[in-house]
This record gives sequence, structure tokens and C-alpha cells, in this order.
Amino acid sequence: MRPPYTEKTELSAQIAAYIRAAVASARKQGGIEGSLLGNEKYLSGVSSTATDWMALAMGRFGYRSNGTYSYMIDDGDGYAAYLAAMRAYIEKAYADNGGILHRVKGDRMAPGGRGNRGAGRRPDGFRQL
Repeated sequence: MRPPYTEKTELSAQIAAYIRAAVASARKQGGIEGSLLGNEKYLSGVSSTATDWMALAMGRFGYRSNGTYSYMIDDGDGYAAYLAAMRAYIEKAYADNGGILHRVKGDRMAPGGRGNRGAGRRPDGFRQL
């Protein structure tokens, strides 16, 4: 059980509402019940702009309490499933492209790097940030 949390400002509460609405909309549009990030339909889009930005928003939408990070949106095992799919994508891209994730974009913000950073991991090694 996560510790209780209350938004401290009206702006913060509005942003929280927007993030929750975006997640609800993505679930509805995809016909997804339960985990969004862990859903097979959603995982098939790993490294796309839409999935990466959603993972970033969901992963950074949380707080630390007593050294433990708590997500504000319960997505079941979705965070771990998304990280596993992202890891597979990134490892394959590095292997296929001679150690480069994307031929034009810097690795930290290339597709994949965004989603990984959102889930609290380094884009190149899946270690905690």
C-alpha cells in the first residue's frame, strides 16, 4: 500500500488530472482493460513517440516516501513489462546498428531512451537513475 499523497497546488492538481485523463483515454481508445503499459497491443508500439511519452508521463507521475518510489497510477506489472520490451528493443537496435541506438538522434532522447528514462532507468543500461 502506498503512502497517502495530496497535490500541494491547484496547478499540480490540474496536471495530475491531465495525466490521469490521458491514461484513461489511451486505455479507452485501445480497448484496454487493466494494465496499459503491459498490454500486448501497447507493447507492440514500444519505441514509438506515443508509447514512450505515455511511459514517461506515467513513470514520472509518482513520489518518494521513506526511500521508496510510488507510482500514482497503478498499472499492475505494466511498468516492468514495458521496461522488458524496451530493453529487448534497445538491445536489438544496438546489435543491429553497430552500437548506435538511432543514426541521427542522440541516444538519451532517441525513441526508447525517453520511455526508459520515464520508467526511472538509464537509456543505455537499464540501471536506476
